[in-house]
Amino acid sequence: MMPVQDACACLRFSTDGLPEAARAKAVRELYERTNLPGKLEPLEPLPNCPVRADITKRALPGLGVMSGTFCGLRQATRRRGSVSSGEDDLLLAVNLRGHSTAQQRDRELILQDGDAVLGTRGSTGFTITRPTPVRFIGFRVPRDAIAALVGRLDDAPLRVVPHGTEMLNLLVTYAGAITGERSPQTPDFQRLVVTHIHDLIAAIVGATRDGRAIAEGRGIRAARLRAIIADVDTNLGDCDLTAAAVARRQRVTPRYVHKLFEGEGLTFSAFVLGRRLSCAHRMLSDPRLGDRTIGSVAFDVGVRRSFLFQSRLPPALRRDAVGGQTVGGTASPLIETPRGWESGVRRSPVQSRHTRELLARHGIDCPGPAPAASSSRRRAASIPNCSAAPTASWTPITGATSTATAPRPRRSSRASLSGRR
Repeated sequence: MMPVQDACACLRFSTDGLPEAARAKAVRELYERTNLPGKLEPLEPLPNCPVRADITKRALPGLGVMSGTFCGLRQATRRRGSVSSGEDDLLLAVNLRGHSTAQQRDRELILQDGDAVLGTRGSTGFTITRPTPVRFIGFRVPRDAIAALVGRLDDAPLRVVPHGTEMLNLLVTYAGAITGERSPQTPDFQRLVVTHIHDLIAAIVGATRDGRAIAEGRGIRAARLRAIIADVDTNLGDCDLTAAAVARRQRVTPRYVHKLFEGEGLTFSAFVLGRRLSCAHRMLSDPRLGDRTIGSVAFDVGVRRSFLFQSRLPPALRRDAVGGQTVGGTASPLIETPRGWESGVRRSPVQSRHTRELLARHGIDCPGPAPAASSSRRRAASIPNCSAAPTASWTPITGATSTATAPRPRRSSRASLSGRR
């Protein structure tokens, strides 16, 4: 299969459409047939192993990212003297799933799921062998690009970055945004993404104190926000999804989570509600889910009270009980009626001004609390057995419309008791 290059400096290559006998030749020729900035490292098929390659490579200014799957291949990283001018790179390869072996001279490293190998080209280069299917993501950055953050970067030997390392996890999560369909298109966005990845790789290598402070305010902050957003999307159906729960999973404080969203002009609760509304809208727009009620959809996206969605739904998404047809603007038999909200009756007042404002931002009109009662009504309500007649308004205790008046209790005192004696 011929590699395809698009306007975003992206190359895609796969052997899935080739017969087994032609795959080895195709991967050997891949190195010569690519013309992206920063050529692919040469690939060599392994004997007695099935060959498969399915990769996507993106070339950005100052960054190369390649992701995909290799099987039955050895990838040889060229030494510094054998590459073109300016290719003095730092390379980081992450095993997302699978096992591989990295070798430099007589040093051999075994990579398990989630492990990464970090190294420079050096005078000998190194190889990564993947005899079985391995899903991976690899980064290549110029050493000069991160030198200001890490100081002097010599030709250090290969080393393993173990799985579970915080900065490695943040890098993989953040890189998912550009290896997926939401790749950066504009030059400004591309420069921002490259800077953030440089910061994260510098933190993995070992940034200086000043470099770490710079990275914390740029790439690490952006990567943590991306990880929190991914956490929210994963746990959207949890009714107890809170900033504190997300903070525990991300190993940060709840206040830090709130500050990240405040920096984007949002609040955590508003972001989660918006994500839930979007997810519910997609589900209700799917004709395959035409038999679902609003309440069940709301529960699936983590909302216990479905009136938040009912008030936001356009008439086209309100279904009747037969065939999923629309019901104009009227209540649908399949829409569950919230507690305290019956046909033709206003919903119970919302006492909290903050809650009313939040619902109003989402187009939901909620009545406020009833006006405070007068002082005479409060005094009457505080007297035992004093209640208004069913057909009359509140009146004083001696009024003619009062249904019953409790007799005033007789007061006892020492004088009256002594008089009786």
